[in-house]
Amino acid sequence: MLRFYLDFDGVIADSARECIHVAYSVWSAFNESKLFGAISEQQRTQILEQSINFRYLVIPPENYYCLIDTIFQIQTTFNSEVTADDVIKLFYRKVESADVRMLTKFKEEFFSSREEKLATCSDTSWVAENPPTVFVREFFRMAERYPIKVSIVSQKNRQAIKKWFNGAGFTVDAIFGNESVNKYGGKFNLIKDLQRSDEYQKAVFIDDMALEINPYNWKNINVITFIAGWGFNDFEDNTQALLLTIKGHLDDLSN
Repeated sequence: MLRFYLDFDGVIADSARECIHVAYSVWSAFNESKLFGAISEQQRTQILEQSINFRYLVIPPENYYCLIDTIFQIQTTFNSEVTADDVIKLFYRKVESADVRMLTKFKEEFFSSREEKLATCSDTSWVAENPPTVFVREFFRMAERYPIKVSIVSQKNRQAIKKWFNGAGFTVDAIFGNESVNKYGGKFNLIKDLQRSDEYQKAVFIDDMALEINPYNWKNINVITFIAGWGFNDFEDNTQALLLTIKGHLDDLSN
């Protein structure tokens, strides 16, 4: 039996557009006076598209505020060409200087807005807004032939993930959303506890954020890690190469 721990946003679902649109609506409400007459519909569209392009910078959801604020500032105050490095530097300056209470309030409103959407849209509509990645389609097709366990370990809230799987028709063994990740103080600690309960059977963890993988000693808990290059990062798409690697691990267990 091979166990898989899969991140959700970026790895399983291409949720960048949906996340940015929800975050933008909440950010706009926080900055209503600043926005009045300040941007055109074309600029709004550009802010959304650029925010989607730099979605990979956001790890905790409250930092959507900092990302959109960064893109807004660049779109409305800079006349010369702005590089990706400029965006990244300004984003991290905003993360460091932002009022923590304001960001906490933003996160609460962000999740509240999403819950309202989840309550009104169908499961299939939710999947349409967050389409499956090529990787996940191929992974579940391939995995049908092997004895595996699949757990989702994500910073997204469990309700949103569960609704997605109901609509997509894929089956997993467990879903651990941000409620569980926060309780354990991070994905590594959560997976470490799951591995202990599973007597440290061989497992694979796939995430699109290097920060979720690089600082930790996964070898000690018998977990092989991979960074999803197709996710919310600036790495090269490694979908097909990783599927071949996973198939090799599955074949080794079956022989």
